[in-house]
This record gives sequence, C-alpha cells and structure tokens, in this order.
Amino acid sequence: MTKPERLPLLTSLRFFAAAEVLIFHACGPQLNDAATPAVIRDLFHNAYEAVTFFFLLSGFVLTYSHRRDHDLTSGSSLRRYYLGRIARIYPVYWLALLIAAPQFIGEAVRENNPLYAPDEFLASLLLAPALLQTWYPSAAALWVWPAWSLSVEIAFYLVLPFLVPRLLRRPLWQQLAISLILLCVVEILRIWLGSGGA
Repeated sequence: MTKPERLPLLTSLRFFAAAEVLIFHACGPQLNDAATPAVIRDLFHNAYEAVTFFFLLSGFVLTYSHRRDHDLTSGSSLRRYYLGRIARIYPVYWLALLIAAPQFIGEAVRENNPLYAPDEFLASLLLAPALLQTWYPSAAALWVWPAWSLSVEIAFYLVLPFLVPRLLRRPLWQQLAISLILLCVVEILRIWLGSGGA
C-alpha cells in the first residue's frame, strides 16, 4: 500500500484543540470568575468539546490513512496496525501511570476518602493498565484522570480494522446511510445512559 498524502493542516487544528483543553483544565476557576471578560469565558466554557473534536479528527485520520488498505483484517496487516497503535500510546501512558501511582495509592489508603471506594480502586487498578477503565465509569478517572479519553480511543482502534475496510467497499450512499445509522445508535445510547438508564 502506498503511504497516503500527509495532512499538515490538521496539526494546527490539533494544537488549538489541545491548547483549549489545557487552558480549560489549568484555569477552570479563573475562567468562571466574573472578572474574566465574557468573550474569554464563552470561548472556554465548552472547551471539553475539544475532546470530541479529537475523537472525530482521530477517526478521520485513521480512516484516511487506511482507506485503501482493504486487507487490514489479514494477519500481517492487522498485526502491523495494532503494534503501531500500541507503540504509539502504551509506553508513555504506562510511564504516566507509574508517575501517578504514589498519589493514586496514597489517596486510596487515606481514611474516609469518598472518591476511592474499594471496588472502584480495585477496578481502576486492574483496568487502567490495559486502558479499559472507561468501561467502568466510576473508576475511569481515579488513576490518570485524562486517560479516560485514551480508553475510548483504544475502542476506536479495535473496531477500525473490521469496520472501515468493509464500509469503504460500499457505494457512497450506503457509507453515508450506515454512518448515519451508527451515529443515531450512539446518540440514543448516550441519551439513555445520561438519563440514568444504566
């Protein structure tokens, strides 16, 4: 497979989205202060949406990169794809877990810490190293809090080799229809789960 053309403009979009998330987390209380100009408050009020943008961007880039690789589900291609994803995320992520481990364990053993129920601590301890913590939401943010988004990203990585090549073999109208159906299913699940359905 020939390497797809690079999309350098996406790097600048990623920079601005990352800067918005960083400022949102680092300056949250100041951004809500009445003394902060309204235009600044409005700009960063929904900065968490930049994470959604990252998910969309990641899905686009991965689909773009693998759009011609129809045998992505074959043994060697699939291995190469997964090893590339693992090498890109896990080493730095495990380093972050290691750095954050003393605080994580210290908070867990502190008496009467309402954020660290024993089952949530154990779930985070077992699931976080494999980036599966998002599947147990009450434990998703205990160890390395921002990593919940990487946990979601890993789910995308797992699905992509099986979904995208099959989707791209179809005519454009079917691609759009299937994508719209999947989007509706995800939105219905989001609304149901958000309203206390599970």
